[in-house]
Amino acid sequence: MKKLIAIDILLIPSIEISEESIKLSESIVDSRNQILLNSKDCLPHISLAMFCTVEENISKINKIIQEIIQKYKPFKLKIIGLKTGETFSALEIEKTNELQKFHEEIIRKLSPFMNQKATKEAFVEPSTINELTLGWVDNFKTTSCFEKYWPHITLGYGEVKKTSTILVNFTSSTIGIYQLGLFCTCRKKLTSIDLK
Repeated sequence: MKKLIAIDILLIPSIEISEESIKLSESIVDSRNQILLNSKDCLPHISLAMFCTVEENISKINKIIQEIIQKYKPFKLKIIGLKTGETFSALEIEKTNELQKFHEEIIRKLSPFMNQKATKEAFVEPSTINELTLGWVDNFKTTSCFEKYWPHITLGYGEVKKTSTILVNFTSSTIGIYQLGLFCTCRKKLTSIDLK
C-alpha cells in the first residue's frame, strides 16, 4: 500500500504579519487551545488547498505549482478584520480577484491528486489526530473551495486577549507545501517556492 500524506498548499505571510499572528496566538488563554503558532513547526499561513494524496505525488504537485506561479507576482494582501470568539480566532484576509483566481487554478489543476481519504498516519504525530482534523481535510474541496473560499490566518481556539495594532497591508511572496498536523496546522515543510 502506498504511503499517504496530508498536505496544505499555502501562502506564507510577510515576516511582520507572521510575527503579529504568533503574538496574537500566544495571547489566547484557553485550556482547549492546542494551536500555538510559531515560525518553526506551526506556521502562520493562508491555505489555498488542503487534501490527502499519495506521497510520491509531491514532486508532480510541486511541478504543477511551479508552472502555475509563472503567471503570478507576489500577492498584495490586506487584513480586513479579526474574527475572535470562544471557539475560534483568525485574521480575515481580503479575497481579491487575483487571490481567488490563484486558489481556483490550484484546485482545478491539482484535482486529480485530491482523491485519497485522510488517515491519521498521513499526518505529523498521527496519535494526536482527531476526527475533526480528518473531516476538515476530506471535506475541504466541498466546504472551502471556489465561491466558498475564505482566506484567513488561523490564530487558535479561544478568544484573542492581546490588543494590538494589526498591520493591514502586506505582501505574500512564498508558496509552501506543508504536511499537516492536528487541527490542520502546518507542521512540516516539504517545499517552498518564491514568487518573482
